[in-house]
Amino acid sequence: MIRFLSATFILFVVTVTSPAANIVIMTVEDANNYDAVNSMRDFAEKDLRPLGHTVTLIEGDQPKPNHFDGLVEAMADADLLIVFVRRRFPPQDQMAAIRAHLAAGKPLLGIRTANHAFIPKPNEVIDDSKLATWPEFTHNVLGGENTGYETKGMPYTVTVAPGAEQSPLLKGVNPTNILGHQSLYQVLPLAANATPLLIGTAKVDTTPPQPIAWTRTHGPKHARIFYTSLGAPDDMKIKDVRRLLLNGVSWAMEESKVGDAKRGTDASDLMTKVFSVPPDFARSVRAPNQDDPFASVKSGNEPEVLGGMQWPKGFGCVIDQKANLLAVRVPPALMASIEASVAAFTNASTYNSGPTISYDEFTFAVSPLKSAGTFREGKYLLPKTFSTENLEDELKNQGVPFPEGSAAEFDSASHTAMVRNTAPNMDLTVMYFAMVWEQSKEIPPFQDKAPLPQQIERGVVDQTLRDLAAGLAAAK
Repeated sequence: MIRFLSATFILFVVTVTSPAANIVIMTVEDANNYDAVNSMRDFAEKDLRPLGHTVTLIEGDQPKPNHFDGLVEAMADADLLIVFVRRRFPPQDQMAAIRAHLAAGKPLLGIRTANHAFIPKPNEVIDDSKLATWPEFTHNVLGGENTGYETKGMPYTVTVAPGAEQSPLLKGVNPTNILGHQSLYQVLPLAANATPLLIGTAKVDTTPPQPIAWTRTHGPKHARIFYTSLGAPDDMKIKDVRRLLLNGVSWAMEESKVGDAKRGTDASDLMTKVFSVPPDFARSVRAPNQDDPFASVKSGNEPEVLGGMQWPKGFGCVIDQKANLLAVRVPPALMASIEASVAAFTNASTYNSGPTISYDEFTFAVSPLKSAGTFREGKYLLPKTFSTENLEDELKNQGVPFPEGSAAEFDSASHTAMVRNTAPNMDLTVMYFAMVWEQSKEIPPFQDKAPLPQQIERGVVDQTLRDLAAGLAAAK
C-alpha cells in the first residue's frame, strides 16, 4: 500500500497539490433525485476536498424553484462542472453560464439524473420566458438518449464494456462489486464518438444491456464529457462507484487549459525522474497509527498515484513497491527538493545503501531531444541484455499511447531506440527505459553513480510498469 511521505515530502505535496481544481457541483433536493444533495456533499467532503480540490456545491431551487443561486459567479472560475440535477430549468443567465463553460472546452461530469437534467416532463409547458430548458443536452452534450428505464430484473449486473478493459478510468474499479438496485436507464444509441466503459444488464429479455458509464468530447473545443447513470444512494455506498467518479474527475481534468493557467505551469516546463528507493520507503513514510483518508481509493500493493491523490494537471508522483521505484514529474525548480528528500530517507533507511540513484532522459539519451511541432524525438541507449522485435508494440503493451504521427524503432546492433511521441508520452517512455536499466543491473555509460547493492530485494517486475504508467497518466 502506498503511504504518505515524510514531513519534508509532505510539505512538497501540499505545495503542488493545493488547489488541484476548482469544481462546481450543481444539484437539487428532489424526492426523485436520489438524495443527490447529501450524496454530493459527502462525496465532496470525503473524496474531492482531501485531494486538494476546491469544491462549490450549488443547491437548486434556491431562493425559488429552478433557481441555482450563485451558479453564475461560481462558473466564472470553474475548471469542472458536475451535474446531478433532475428536470430543472435555470434562469437564462445561469443556463448561459453552463453553455459558456462547455463552449470554452471545459469538462463536465454528469451523474444519473443529468440524463434528463433540463428536459420538461411530457406535455409540461415552461411558459416563463426567464427560464431556460435544454432538452438537447442529453443527446448533444452527454451523448446518450433518454428513452425510459427498466425496473424489472433488478439488481442489474455490471460488466466492462468490450475494449475498455485497460482504460485508466476503470483503474481500481471492480465491476463485479457493483449491483444496480435502482432502475436501469435506457440510453441507446450513444453518440458516434462515445466510448462505453461499463455495461448494465437486467435479468429480463425486454431491455437489452445498456451502457451505464461512458466518455466523449463535445463541441469545437472538444470539452471532455463523462457520464454515469450510477449515483443512487446504494450506489454511492460502493467504493468502486466512488472510485469510478474520482477517475472520471481525473480524466475530465486532463485537458483543462484553465487549470494549467491557474497553476501557472506549462507541461513543457516539467521534467520526469525515476528514483531507486529502499524497500521500506513506501511503508515507513507515514505514522502507522495515522488515519488514512485515502484508504478507499487504494488497491493493495498496486502502484498508485501518491496517497491516492490526483495531482494537478502535469504533475505526477507514483510509487512502484514491487520494483522499488519512485517516479516524479514536477517543475525543474522543485526536483532538487525531491532529490534531497529521497536521499535523506535513503540515508536513514534500515536498508541504507549509499547514494540514491536517479534516472532521467539524459542518463541514457544518445543525443539531445529535438522538438518537432507537438512531438519530441529522442535517441536512447538501452542495455545489452534488452531485445524486442517491435519496440512500438512493446511500449504500447506497457501503457504508452502512440497517437498518429508517433513512432518507435529499436536497432539491435547499436542497442539504441529511436522514439517520436508527444511530451507526456515521451515521459512514460523514459520511465519504461529507466525500469529496463534497473532490471538489467547494468550501469548506463552516462551514469556516474554506482547502482544500489544487490542485497536490496526488488521482487518480480511483471505488469507493474503498465500500472505505473497508467497511474502517472491519471495524474496529468
